[in-house]
Amino acid sequence: MSASDLVEVGPPMPRLREARAVDTFRLRVVWSEGPRAGRDEEVDLGPVIQSYRYFRPLRRTPQDFGRLRLEDEGATLVWEDSGLEMAASTVERLAEEGMDAAAFAAFLERNRLTYDAAAAVLGISRRQVAYYAAAEKSVPRLVALACRGYEARKPAA
Repeated sequence: MSASDLVEVGPPMPRLREARAVDTFRLRVVWSEGPRAGRDEEVDLGPVIQSYRYFRPLRRTPQDFGRLRLEDEGATLVWEDSGLEMAASTVERLAEEGMDAAAFAAFLERNRLTYDAAAAVLGISRRQVAYYAAAEKSVPRLVALACRGYEARKPAA
């Protein structure tokens, strides 16, 4: 092996091209590298910000949430004046746990679930299933995780 040989160790690390606050603890992000490269999506950072003591300053002053910038070529989110940071890999994990209406509708179709069947499987009402399949907002994280769990436990065809 020469000094100029490249060694690949896996998929590229996630990096963000853009990130801006759209609501309390919600970001609109555009990915520049990694498995989600090119996607423009909304990500809820609430599960991490609400869970870890490290992010207590953001919980105390949520108006500061929008004061963020990207560093390390998009590998890190930094909140100005607070010194708080979050890795793009954490944002990516939260994005993977989320689901929008199109992805929810695709879940229903992929699994051949009617609204009634999906309601029974997910433990929600038929009305909620219809709303999530058509809404412009993202599907609640708990429902998105339930969908992924349903598919993970489904026997292979």
